[in-house]
Amino acid sequence: MELQRYSRLIYDLHAGARDLPSAAFQDWAIARLRRDLPFASAWWGVATMDDAGDTVLHSAGYGTRHDFAREIHAIRDVDDVRERILKPPGITVLKAGHSADRVLRRFDARHDLHSILATAVPDSSGRLMQFISLYRPEGARPFTEAERAVKEALVPHLMRAWEANWDAAPASGSAPPAALLSVDGEVIAADAGFTALLRAAWPGWCGKRLVLRGDGFEGPRTATASVSITVAPGGAPGTRRVLLRPNRNGTLTAREHAVAGHYANGLSYKEIAKALGITPDTVRSYIKACYTKLEVRNKVQLQQALARTG
Repeated sequence: MELQRYSRLIYDLHAGARDLPSAAFQDWAIARLRRDLPFASAWWGVATMDDAGDTVLHSAGYGTRHDFAREIHAIRDVDDVRERILKPPGITVLKAGHSADRVLRRFDARHDLHSILATAVPDSSGRLMQFISLYRPEGARPFTEAERAVKEALVPHLMRAWEANWDAAPASGSAPPAALLSVDGEVIAADAGFTALLRAAWPGWCGKRLVLRGDGFEGPRTATASVSITVAPGGAPGTRRVLLRPNRNGTLTAREHAVAGHYANGLSYKEIAKALGITPDTVRSYIKACYTKLEVRNKVQLQQALARTG
């Protein structure tokens, strides 16, 4: 890819992050990337990184089969691409041709994955891993080393644009964070705000199945008391679209009060995150929860509410 096209692509990604709503950015970014780096399908998501290994929190497939995420999770222990992109992260792995492992060979054939470009990079907090894999089928021209190098240089810009797109979303926005669940409660895709808000209420949640019960869900009492999950219209056949909302009880937790106090005193999301050892997304989720619980709409009202409650 010549320098002018590469520069234009980066410019467009950051412009899209600034101008597009969060719900539209990923679909648009995939289509824009495909114009200059053609591929048949893609898998894009976020995973945790801890002592127990990596766990996909949420992901979105583009041109993949509906069962792709579940099946790739099932073969994770023999997935050589997964192992290579994590040691070290930031490197784009190029794989072409048939896998030597029988299980991988069968998976590749089922999903028609003949050439792969896979990359994983840490997010700005350093606690989560953002990943994106591009695929070409049998019969298509395999990815080249030059395309591998372009993707490796491009992905950090793509992921930072994605983060910036979420950072630009107002904390007091009227649309609650949403996720798409399979019929058995597996998270197929989710807004970044959904993940951050749920993990703020339920620190032990790492992408596990969500079991819905009436207007709530199964989980620790502290989590179910802090947030509620409700089914909403929309979603593809065989899925459920759900919304996550902080419960309106007017009482802030100690952590919510700390975040709200810093925010009311003029600190930015990143400054609060650094001070409290959490991510900017989690800060935003706490602020949304505080706005909802205290029934305020802006920072001035938040300051007044905090003054009243002490």
